[in-house]
Amino acid sequence: LSVEMSCGICHETGTKAFLDAHSYHNSVRDELLPPERRILMRNGPRIPADDGSHMDCFLCHLSNPNHEARLSALAKGEPEWSVTATLVGSGLVERRADGFHWNGERVGEDGEAKVALGPVTEENCGACHGLVHDGTRPLFVSLGDHRHWTTEKTGQVFSPQRIRLSAMNLEGKDSLDLAWDVHAERLVSCGDCHYSRGRPQRLASADKAAEVQPTTDTRRRCASCHAVAGTHTWLPERERHFEAVACESCHVPELEMAAQQFVDATVMWPDGSPQVGYRGVVTGDVDNLVNAYIDGYRPLLRVGRSVQGRRQVLPYNLVTHWYWVDGDGKEPISPELVRRAWTDGSTFAADVLVAFDTDRDGRLASGELRLDGAAKVSLIKGRLEALGVKEPAVRGDIRAYHIHHNIRHGDQVNRRCEACHADKEEGSKGFDLAAYVPAGTRPVLMQKLREIELDGNLDIGVDGVLRLMPARDVSESYRALSGETE
Repeated sequence: LSVEMSCGICHETGTKAFLDAHSYHNSVRDELLPPERRILMRNGPRIPADDGSHMDCFLCHLSNPNHEARLSALAKGEPEWSVTATLVGSGLVERRADGFHWNGERVGEDGEAKVALGPVTEENCGACHGLVHDGTRPLFVSLGDHRHWTTEKTGQVFSPQRIRLSAMNLEGKDSLDLAWDVHAERLVSCGDCHYSRGRPQRLASADKAAEVQPTTDTRRRCASCHAVAGTHTWLPERERHFEAVACESCHVPELEMAAQQFVDATVMWPDGSPQVGYRGVVTGDVDNLVNAYIDGYRPLLRVGRSVQGRRQVLPYNLVTHWYWVDGDGKEPISPELVRRAWTDGSTFAADVLVAFDTDRDGRLASGELRLDGAAKVSLIKGRLEALGVKEPAVRGDIRAYHIHHNIRHGDQVNRRCEACHADKEEGSKGFDLAAYVPAGTRPVLMQKLREIELDGNLDIGVDGVLRLMPARDVSESYRALSGETE
């Protein structure tokens, strides 16, 4: 199915007017995206599609696009079928053992069919970016199923609902009488800030132009709607702080949701999923957040680059990834190949089970599925070599994710000076990166994804936990990187 041909019958997708209204995703720079997101951009919402990729209008204009089927087609190396897969479940298409088939009862003899399309909604945005929730139904987050990518990576939730009304077991839940995000509570939509070129003209008031730069694809920032004159009177050196500190650094002091801490793809469960660890979870498993006890986390404040390219203090979550690479070290070994190295079909291979089952109960628990010894590393390396991988090795990297949602206001805002100006005697506090270090491989910062300055050391504690230990507090780091002196 080619939506470029089908939709192009009525829509002139190559004209400036159409692109101004629909081409927000064209401003996204693929090289700044995490690797797992690039293929989704190349085969997805970009209009017009790049050479060799496929434009998918249904992602935004179908009320219930099938993202699971689409992702499955991409994972199987079938990008040409990813658009068709988006329609699975709509009644128009079904997937059988021999491929996709049209429903003859819904498709006329002339080859035409009706599809229920509509304007873009916040739910359409959330399907790719993170959990968007609206309504009276108690909010419940499902983690670990790849449905809410931004929520997985950062814990961000875009919802007007009061946190205490959610269906999850949160620490101090009864006292959390605030919305997940104040902008969602005030009925701000995704497109009000994440707009295409033509959008700001419609948002501008009659007597004042919108304070945006649509020709350069600059996203609307806080000052577009919020005037700071006469506010923040408690803050010393206000103008200096406004210049150095992004609004989110104080207005997102913590997130009440769990978020990924590390992804260990050097090991693999029989279903093909890696070992994933989460921060913000006291007890229980994220596979069932009804039973888990969640205390959330405070994001890491470090100096980075804002969306306008300015050096500022910003809140981040850091997710550490470990994975196998071949001798060239250019690309990770495919998850399917790693799965085959760990399993014999649908179960762990016999020699793998013997080597990793430390309590000898005949199964592998989460705490056993890790490369924590030379013999275990050698075993999996040998099995990869038997599958044709040359000189397999473990690599690790740290990926930084900006946090822009879950905005708070009033008494819920962070006013603690020590968040950036650490006590000299106590020093800067560490930020946990992982509960263990696979194969003893220390990760490196994946600098190209986000310009963040992690000036500090990676420390492995006596408990085996990998931590980032900043060499200086945030304020000192900002002054040093900006060339300032005391």
